Amino acid sequence: MSPTEFEYLTHLIGKRISKKDTTFRKVISVQESLALTLRLLASGDSYVSLYHSFLSPLHSAHTATKAAQKELTHRTVV
Repeated sequence: MSPTEFEYLTHLIGKRISKKDTTFRKVISVQESLALTLRLLASGDSYVSLYHSFLSPLHSAHTATKAAQKELTHRTVV
């Protein structure tokens, strides 16, 4: 995927999946969420593997990828 295509997808789903940091947790950025999701879909890796690749907490990675997958499915046409 080219950087231009990645930025297009980020723009397409960004507002719908972005969240704000709280005092208890730091959120995963839209770009990282999209990268995690694309990696998960392309490779079929587990969340544990994603954790080791991106060093994102498992729960955060799971939540972020589910939201991004939902928006990608809703917003894109194959």
